[in-house]
Amino acid sequence: MKTANDHRATLRQAPKTALLGIGVMLASSALGGFILRQDAETAQVIVLTRDLAAGERVTIENVITQAVEEKYADAPWLTLDQLEGGPVYAASALQAGTWLRGQDLVANAAQTTLVGATLELGSFPSGIEVGQALDVWSLGSLENSMPRKIAENVFVTDFSVSEDGRSSHFTLGVQPGLVSEILAAIATDSLTVSVPR
Repeated sequence: MKTANDHRATLRQAPKTALLGIGVMLASSALGGFILRQDAETAQVIVLTRDLAAGERVTIENVITQAVEEKYADAPWLTLDQLEGGPVYAASALQAGTWLRGQDLVANAAQTTLVGATLELGSFPSGIEVGQALDVWSLGSLENSMPRKIAENVFVTDFSVSEDGRSSHFTLGVQPGLVSEILAAIATDSLTVSVPR
């Protein structure tokens, strides 16, 4: 049976217990607010889990979602709703780990056109490989010697070096609207490529 002294000790302890309880509640609120703020400062992007060739269908099975900081979410990244909205295809060759943007996809596989070109070995960057992004340039003509960029981040879908090692043939997956300019540059021997900076 509790004595009067026991009751007094319990009453003396009550403010300390109340303060401890209030401290725990404040800490929980602060932690919850931090977690909610962190969640609000992130966005979900869709990331490819494997390489895709130009014209290959993009499905839920070959992507994952990844949380990124909000500052990276300003770009037109693709959402899962857009991906689930109907069949979509890679507009060009895409590498695993790519954060998908709307411009990376087309609604019809036929919207991606493959264009082949052959260049002398010294006229393109070394180490070109399938899946690599390149910028495509026209070096101009005698009347206009200024180089002009025709396309940015066009992906290499095929690449090979000739048997004599003096030239290289590569195929690019490009948007149909760029095909005529690229073919014109090939026809006038003014086509060159560079690695994007």
